[in-house]
Amino acid sequence: MHKKSNWVLNVDIKKFFGSINFGRVRAVFIAKPFEIHPDVATVIAQICCFKNYLPQGAATSPIVSKIVASTLDNQIIRRIRNHRLLYSRYADDITISAKRIFPRELAYISEGRTVVGEDLINIFSRADFEINQKKPPSIQI
Repeated sequence: MHKKSNWVLNVDIKKFFGSINFGRVRAVFIAKPFEIHPDVATVIAQICCFKNYLPQGAATSPIVSKIVASTLDNQIIRRIRNHRLLYSRYADDITISAKRIFPRELAYISEGRTVVGEDLINIFSRADFEINQKKPPSIQI
């Protein structure tokens, strides 16, 4: 999908599965489109979580994390749509690419380092995720 792009931004989500706790899992099943009874949502969240978090490697974790992270996905897609950027996410790895330079509010290069713009940082924050600075974001040109 990003193969023909001239600019590719890679961002890693900090403690992706560990940032999805019991409450988030339960809440996603209570909310639309599922609208599951809170007692049933509680049981589903208990089945899916271990020690209060979504465990990496569990059979249920990829699909549950995809549902929880759909808020993040949708916010990023809405933000980049007008700039004709491409977006994909595989678990905790996000890639945004473009034919031309990224809008500065999303990402830019300063002194040889990739800097994630305020708009993208705010989207992560509103979706209750954080950018992993131990795996610094990178723009490949």
